[in-house]
Amino acid sequence: FLSSFSLFEYVPSSVVLPLILLIFVVIVAVHHLIEKAVMIKHTRIQMGFLTHLRMSIYQDILLSNWSFFLKKSSSDLIHTVLTEIAKTSGGTRSILQLCTNLIFACVQIGMAFILSPYITSFVLLLGMVAIYMNRKYLKLTQAFGKQNYTLGKKFLAGITDQLGGIKEIKSNHLEEVQLRWAGEMTAQMQEEQVNYMNTRLRSQLNYKISLAVFIAVFVYLSIQLFQAQSATLLLIVVIFSRLWPRVAGIQSSLEQITTAIPSFKAVKLLQSECKQAREELISSDEKLKLENSITYQQVSFRYVKEKYALKDINVIIPSKKMTAIVGKSGAGKSTFVDLLMGLNQPQEGALYIDGQKISNHSLALLRQSIGYVSQEPFLFNGTIRENLLLLRPNATDQELWQALSFASAADFVKKLPESLETYIGDRGIKLSGGEKQR
Repeated sequence: FLSSFSLFEYVPSSVVLPLILLIFVVIVAVHHLIEKAVMIKHTRIQMGFLTHLRMSIYQDILLSNWSFFLKKSSSDLIHTVLTEIAKTSGGTRSILQLCTNLIFACVQIGMAFILSPYITSFVLLLGMVAIYMNRKYLKLTQAFGKQNYTLGKKFLAGITDQLGGIKEIKSNHLEEVQLRWAGEMTAQMQEEQVNYMNTRLRSQLNYKISLAVFIAVFVYLSIQLFQAQSATLLLIVVIFSRLWPRVAGIQSSLEQITTAIPSFKAVKLLQSECKQAREELISSDEKLKLENSITYQQVSFRYVKEKYALKDINVIIPSKKMTAIVGKSGAGKSTFVDLLMGLNQPQEGALYIDGQKISNHSLALLRQSIGYVSQEPFLFNGTIRENLLLLRPNATDQELWQALSFASAADFVKKLPESLETYIGDRGIKLSGGEKQR
């Protein structure tokens, strides 16, 4: 083909073949360089979107108020951040592939129209008919997407609960029960994935069979009714072979996008809920000073409409003294403290520090000024040093040991194998309850 150009009339015959092969190599190299650049750009777009969405969602979750976390399961939040956002990102990849297929399809359709507008129109009509006939697969893939979302969320919730309560499982010899549950769940997930793949392969098979049937019928009609020549028949095959895979690619992308829709809806719903529950926390280097007292004035709070956890509480807590809040289980002691921490807001009444009302605007300042040790302290999976540095990243070793001494923890930390560099395990599992509190 290249040697037919007039350019080669002035080139010695011994050089023509090497020159043609060189041009071929250059074309292939340029093609792959362009393909590489496109793939890198494609990955940047997809991963950029994934990173932005994941960080945006995580920020929204962390800035939500305590009431939001009381209503939400931590496993559901983890499932959305780790799994559903990834599926949503996969949907963006499918959208990019759909756009690519549409662009190339438009270019190829334009070229095909130049060669034969009638054959091209017929191929496009058949393609639209094929997509319409296979629309049921889009509904099936969306149903599989919903089922996959539900099963994945349920499985992660169960695994999270089991690992969080592994001590209770071991103590009560519940390993067999939990293994049976995990086996049933994984079997369901496996069956769901097999059914989904079966549906996708059936869809692709339909397209391939449709392509073969349409080409056969069209070629037969062309020969029998229009006495088409071999060149025309070759043109028919070429146009079909170039356009039909694009139609199939568009259908495949639509199926993948449809599968990702339930995940996208879950992510958007979580974003909306987080924005409604957002706390405005403005960081400050200031500290609240308690000179006189903390006052609860006609404070009431309830988690559900039917029952008050606290009702018309009037309490004055004096400064520079120890105050103990005692009562039977369910009396509202934890709720009382949560209100002081600003985790919950009084539904009636208000809290005052030295006569100044605690409001949403002072939440960050309030929490920076309070030390809080819960009944079951939470420590991060890392070293003792890393846990201490969370509150003051630039603290020196001397300051760390001063803090440990103040909390009566220096003696047992010194006895640990690696002192400050000792890993304490998930939630500080390697320490005793008292050591964790200190």
